This record gives sequence, C-alpha cells and structure tokens, in this order.
Amino acid sequence: MHYAEQVWAKRAKVEERQNNIGIFIDGFRSVGHSDEVIAAKLMELYKLSRKEAIAQVKARLPGNVSSSPALS
Repeated sequence: MHYAEQVWAKRAKVEERQNNIGIFIDGFRSVGHSDEVIAAKLMELYKLSRKEAIAQVKARLPGNVSSSPALS
C-alpha cells in the first residue's frame, strides 16, 4: 500500500472511531445517563483516559445526533 493510501486509511479509521464515540454518547444521553457515567463507560470500552473521556463528552453537545447537518 502506498503511503498516501495508508494515511487515508488511518484517517478513515480515526473518523469512524470518533463517529462511534459520538453515537455512543448520544445513545447514553438519550436514556438519561449522566456525563460521569458516560465518561466511565468510554474509559472502559474505548480505553480512553479519564481526561480524554470527559473531553469527548463535553465536546459532544446535548441533542447533537449527528455532525451532518442533514441528519441533525
């Protein structure tokens, strides 16, 4: 695989992971879990540090179902 293909593949993998984390946060919020509970689950499932997990939760605005304007 050429270097450019490797870069694009890695970028796609990172974007997919971010999307999955966002969907996870939205799902847990929709059933009423607190940000602390969500962060703890992110730490467990995605092997994030506490600081990273809290940052992910805070960065995800409540009610933001998708980063795509067509789906929000």
